[in-house]
Amino acid sequence: MASRGEKVNGNGEEQIVETLAEVFRCFICMEKLVDAHLCPHCSKLCCYACVRRWLTEQRSQCPHCRAALHLHELVNCRWVEEVTQQIETMQQTNSACQRESFRDRCPTHQEKLTVYCWTCRRCICHQCALWGGTHSGHTFKPLEEVYNQHVTQIRDEVSQLRRRIMELISLVQDVVTLCRRVALRHTGIITATCLASPYLEVTNMWFAVESLPLNIYFMYLAWEFYKKSDSGSSRKLFRFSLIHLPALMFLMLVNKKYWTSSDTQEQKDTKPQDIKHPETKRITVLPRGPVVAAQETTVHK
Repeated sequence: MASRGEKVNGNGEEQIVETLAEVFRCFICMEKLVDAHLCPHCSKLCCYACVRRWLTEQRSQCPHCRAALHLHELVNCRWVEEVTQQIETMQQTNSACQRESFRDRCPTHQEKLTVYCWTCRRCICHQCALWGGTHSGHTFKPLEEVYNQHVTQIRDEVSQLRRRIMELISLVQDVVTLCRRVALRHTGIITATCLASPYLEVTNMWFAVESLPLNIYFMYLAWEFYKKSDSGSSRKLFRFSLIHLPALMFLMLVNKKYWTSSDTQEQKDTKPQDIKHPETKRITVLPRGPVVAAQETTVHK
């Protein structure tokens, strides 16, 4: 009974819309009104182009009521365009509802789907459940009950997904905070290493002086990323890091203190005690009786 009532209501709405569409239609060309004008005698609507062609080519009278009519007597109806647009919208809505209702009905009995066959996992109408031979001995449930169960299940899964998303957001925030700290710490360590390299006898003092502007700018970009942590600051820091390390390597190579390992080994092996002093001679005079002999001795220091 409910389905029949729905059918009657649907058909009634369609008839009303069709009646309105017939009223707001040109009685000459029987198409949609374009630049609608009204006859002052019979109040019939028609397109201005159609009635003008009729009055100029046929006769100077209304094609509907046959009363004498001229172009200047026609009444321009600007409001008709809005009405026709509303009628078209109602027609489109009705056609969409018809498609939806046809999709939600049983293709065999044209009844509304109200039963869910748990065995076949599909929606059927009550006639298929009671007298349909293909569903005999199957398990049935009301379609509304199954729908509510699925809605509850989907809501639970959505709540779980939301919690998971919040956990992922907090994890991403922790990773961003860690990246900020690591970037700032990394730039500070690099600057300190470059300043200490001359004292570690790796490079000369010019390396510390020449690398200082690069390190200061690198630390500035790291500080900006630490404060803002947006895509712009991170992109600048990453791009400059691609240039910073090769530049430091080049400056270190140019300002290297010892070019070969043999130079450092020779300087380490050189000690003060290994220096040889020149030989000196000393003459000692010893008495030998009446004769004084001269003896030559060599002393090494």
